[in-house]
Order: sequence, then structure tokens, then C-alpha cells
Amino acid sequence: MTADEFLALPEHKFIELIDGELIVHQPNLRHQRILTQLVGSFVIWQREVPGRGVPLLNPNVLVDEHTVLGPDLVWLREPPRLAGAYLLAEMLDLVVEVRSPSTGRYDDRRKRAIYEEAGVAEYWRIDGDKASVRIDRRSTPDAPAFDVHVIVGVGDPLTSPLLPGLTIDLGELLDR
Repeated sequence: MTADEFLALPEHKFIELIDGELIVHQPNLRHQRILTQLVGSFVIWQREVPGRGVPLLNPNVLVDEHTVLGPDLVWLREPPRLAGAYLLAEMLDLVVEVRSPSTGRYDDRRKRAIYEEAGVAEYWRIDGDKASVRIDRRSTPDAPAFDVHVIVGVGDPLTSPLLPGLTIDLGELLDR
């Protein structure tokens, strides 16, 4: 399947196209609750100071002719200039995935590589089962690859140099 065929589908929520393969996943209730809590934290942080970028839920992200991703949450420094009904992978500053057993292998391998190649500054994978967040980031904006790797556990604050002033309590986020 091509990206054009994928984007022509009548409804493609919770569906991704990875290297021409259609991946269908329906987030479970725990996944949705974690994501809702996370979005709430971003919205409160964003409203405190104007100009703190834009968080978006489940956008279609066009990577190439055979790949359209649907990350759980993205954050952009600047409001997006949409190219049709999707964002371009190069536009993303932060990508967040709530890891699911059925799709975690894509998040950890192929999608991580795609985001790294596209120049994404930071990539989070929230794992509710392991009560942790794996963070891959670039040490500088011009670093050619993710060269900083952090694992945040319950009791540690979830922060990012991209998001000054945002501190997320992982225990609260994961309801632990």
C-alpha cells in the first residue's frame, strides 16, 4: 500500500502504514488513560506561558511513499503548516508513544529509526508495565543521531530540555 492509498481510506484512526504494511491497533483503556493524563500535563504547561509550542494527539505523519505513522502525541515548537491532512516527520520536535505489547516492537525499532532519521529531537516510549519511560534525544540540535539515552522510573521526574518548566510525576501518570 502507498501513502496516497492509505490517506484515501475513509477512516484511519489507530492505523499506521509502516514500510507498506498496514498496522491496526486499538489502544486499551490503560493506554488511553496514560495518554489523557499526559495531554493534560502538556496543556496546563502550555497555557502557563504563551508560545510553548503545540501538542497534538494521533496526527498522521507522512514519512515517505510507504510509511504514514500515527504517534500517540507529538509536540511542535511552532504551530504546524499542514501539508494536506498530515504532518511531515521532519516537522516533529518531540514524539511520544505509549508502548503496547502488540505494537511495542515497532515503537522500539522501526519507528525509533524513522524518527531519528527524520531529525526528531526527542523520542519517548512510555511503558506502563515496566513503570518507566525510555527517552532518546539529541545532545544538540545538530547531532546526527540520538546520542543521549535515559530511562526514567517511578520516583524520578520526567523532564526535557525541550520543555522548560514541564515536570511530570511518572507515578501519577502511571497511577502508581
